[in-house]
Amino acid sequence: MKTKLLTIFEKWANWKSILALFALQMLFNLVIMPSASSSDTHDLPVLDLQFFYTPQRAYEIISAYTPELRQAAAMTRLTLDIIYPLIYGLMICLLLIVTFRRAFPVSTQSMDDSARSMLLQRSSLPDDEIATSGYRLPRKDILDIIIFIPWGGVLFDYLENFGLATLFLSYPTELTPLAWTTTIFTSLKWTLIGIGFLLALIGGVKLVFMKR
Repeated sequence: MKTKLLTIFEKWANWKSILALFALQMLFNLVIMPSASSSDTHDLPVLDLQFFYTPQRAYEIISAYTPELRQAAAMTRLTLDIIYPLIYGLMICLLLIVTFRRAFPVSTQSMDDSARSMLLQRSSLPDDEIATSGYRLPRKDILDIIIFIPWGGVLFDYLENFGLATLFLSYPTELTPLAWTTTIFTSLKWTLIGIGFLLALIGGVKLVFMKR
């Protein structure tokens, strides 16, 4: 399953796909999501965009919403915000493939001919570049795990969405344990997304220096 997914991602991994996903992400960020959740009609903080919040802070924000805004916020997290994480998750995943994976190719010196051939077929780098690149990650599994880091962020985004939707819909009943759990999901989401972008940046910088 993992190999099939990686093969699909590698076929899609190019700058045109990444830019298209980025444009779609911005459309969701600037137009679709604000309109659906009515967040473009007020200046109240959005819990999804916080890195961390206490239950007290969460309910302080939720209480400032009108019943209509709370309903809209909850429904958005259970509908459109199910699609949105897939967009940025795929975008970061493809970005990692075209930057980090190419900057730190797997060593093929210790592979047998069949394994080497399979890797070269899947890799976007030519054989001589793979053979002569300076740095080598010790295991291909590490690279595969890195490619899937953004999807961890997507998973925690979904868990965050379900938690926040429940908090909005259950108000004025305060579910403090759920609020704590949800803020953990939020922090983990942003942490994994940040790691994904950081690794892509590291890979991009290394590629620039490799071409000099």
